[in-house]
Amino acid sequence: DLPSFLKTVRDFSQNEYADALFKGESLDSTEFKDVVNKLHNFTGLSKTYLKNANLRVSEPQFTEELLREKGKTVGRLDSRYTGPTEDLLSEYSEYDPQSSSISSAFTTVFLNYLHNNLKYPDNETYKINAYGSEGFKWNWSRMGKGRTSAYYNVYVSRDLADIMAKDPYLNILFLNGYYDLATPFFATEYTVNHLGNNIPRFKERVHMKYFKAGHMMYINKDSLPLFKSDIADFIKSMSNIKKEN
Repeated sequence: DLPSFLKTVRDFSQNEYADALFKGESLDSTEFKDVVNKLHNFTGLSKTYLKNANLRVSEPQFTEELLREKGKTVGRLDSRYTGPTEDLLSEYSEYDPQSSSISSAFTTVFLNYLHNNLKYPDNETYKINAYGSEGFKWNWSRMGKGRTSAYYNVYVSRDLADIMAKDPYLNILFLNGYYDLATPFFATEYTVNHLGNNIPRFKERVHMKYFKAGHMMYINKDSLPLFKSDIADFIKSMSNIKKEN
């Protein structure tokens, strides 16, 4: 019963786990041991690893460590995917098995459309992402620094609250994959829960949908029709709101 299990995890994360992280070194040994045991049960990581990490494990550490003994790396965009670990001593995952599994298919189909349908020049190179592209620069102004990388978590609550205050008809649809570690559903819920003082009014215009899928739920046959219908229903409902006003 995934929804029921995740409710238990949410409660733990927002209460006992959050309190433990807040207490830091003042956390007594009994409390520390209890949190370690629960994190072990929820995540599958060993108790020793969680103790050494001082209860704090980043996403690339988790995906590399969880199945290390089996020589496998866990997917980031969809944690149900696995792939062989290249370096069993590595602390962080070096690639995403899910991305490696599907990227070639998407790239091939798009290139076929690009050159055969749109008649795009053959001498041009299509890059599947912007990383490493000349002149490409992310705007990191909404990022906070973390201990495992130069930039860690995006924080956009203020931006969302600002635009929703200025546009009273703006509604937002969040499509969440339970197995997505790149943009976790709980991080989305956290963002929505911190929109500001007018959060009750704002939350009426925030719509959340959940899928037993990863980051790209449309690659799952069971999730695809739900994904399509949720988007269609959202667009139709927004059109009706505009007509009424």
